[in-house]
Amino acid sequence: MFKRGFKDHGPIKLSTYLTTYRIGDIVDIKANAAQQKGMPHKYYHGRTGIIYNVTPNAVGIIINKVVGNRYIEKRVNIRVEHIRHSKCRQEFLDRVKRNHEAHAAAKAKGERVNLKRQPVLPRTARTISTKDNAPQTMTPYELRAVSDNLQGLKLSAATKVLPFLEGLRAATIASDDEEETPALRTWFQPQHAISSSTFLLSRPISESDYFLKSDEFRVWLKEEKGKYFDELSSDRARKYFRKFMKAWNRGMLSKSLYFGVDKAQAASSQTAYKWSFASKTSRADNEALRTAREEIDSATYGRAQPSGSASSSGRVLGPTMPSASDRTLAREAKAENRVAERDYQRKRDRKEAKERIEDMVGPKEMGRAGQLEKKKVQREADRSFREKGDDGFDVDDSTLMGGGDSFQAQLARRDAARKRFEDKRGEKMYASRERADALRAKDKATMDMFMQMAKAKYG
Repeated sequence: MFKRGFKDHGPIKLSTYLTTYRIGDIVDIKANAAQQKGMPHKYYHGRTGIIYNVTPNAVGIIINKVVGNRYIEKRVNIRVEHIRHSKCRQEFLDRVKRNHEAHAAAKAKGERVNLKRQPVLPRTARTISTKDNAPQTMTPYELRAVSDNLQGLKLSAATKVLPFLEGLRAATIASDDEEETPALRTWFQPQHAISSSTFLLSRPISESDYFLKSDEFRVWLKEEKGKYFDELSSDRARKYFRKFMKAWNRGMLSKSLYFGVDKAQAASSQTAYKWSFASKTSRADNEALRTAREEIDSATYGRAQPSGSASSSGRVLGPTMPSASDRTLAREAKAENRVAERDYQRKRDRKEAKERIEDMVGPKEMGRAGQLEKKKVQREADRSFREKGDDGFDVDDSTLMGGGDSFQAQLARRDAARKRFEDKRGEKMYASRERADALRAKDKATMDMFMQMAKAKYG
């Protein structure tokens, strides 16, 4: 960090010590590795500050340090070897001098001059000569095949596309009046008839499409090279992608790669490891997984789903009768709303009762006044108990001498409590059974109504 520049080594120059610094000067801090004394902390290296104190060998500098969301004024003492006069205000001083001179000259001539800085204006209009500069017309050529369904486009029409490509090559060479390039010659070779027609269906790719074409690249690696993407290092993967890019741009890959690969196929090409749960999945699970992938691709990339996906997914389009899970969710939501309404009603009743009591007896003392009132009541009760003396504590002889109920009475009370508990539990169970029967009857009536509606509509 503090390393000295090229050809700047050796003893410190004498001009460093002969420079005059005054209070208020603006200086830049740049540590000099030849002098370790008075060296600033690395945070202040490259900072600018103002001198507030001058000593024979060092100066005191004020620096604004950013700490969190505020500035802290730091005062540091640094030797003169590590500072130099700042040039941050040199442009301003030069402009002040130029303005003063321009103002003095204008005043001597009796004129007015605008000393404000003006933005850079656009270039002025000018006439361009066409002598030895013939105009050139840029004509774009459309090299894309537009189709509503690329999956159904037959590449066997390459023999019909080839004459068009030959004519386009001739027109391009004639219009540009240039020599045919090797890349253009490769495009229009007869042995690449299929590749040229395939190339029309996609755009050329570059190394920046490394992530956009990851699915096609993974499938190509597995089919052509017999390798898996996750088993390659980053450098080797980039190297293989450059080969894939060249083959793609030359149109020499399988046509299925140009039309887009299936997500399931790309996922299976990532690694050679076989998961244990993959062999245990049923046909219905695979179908549900494929349908979910198609829906996600359709929502994310805007890809149209195949025609058979809607029927194979088992989803019915349009209004349908509520399923058992929908009815269960509706009942649970209704029960939750009922419980919330009951709790709200209880809170409101308690609040109203509290307000009525406060209206009758007045509001309860709060804070320090309430504590003083509570202590006052407690002192009055203690004083009255002391004044009663021995007569204030009245208990019967059974409590003092250890008498009381018999063991049989305790057993009778226990049995009575158990009986009350059993009776209450029986009442609760009976009430819950009645509610369940009522709900089942209501659900049965609803289903019968839906069945009758379905029969009347669909026969």
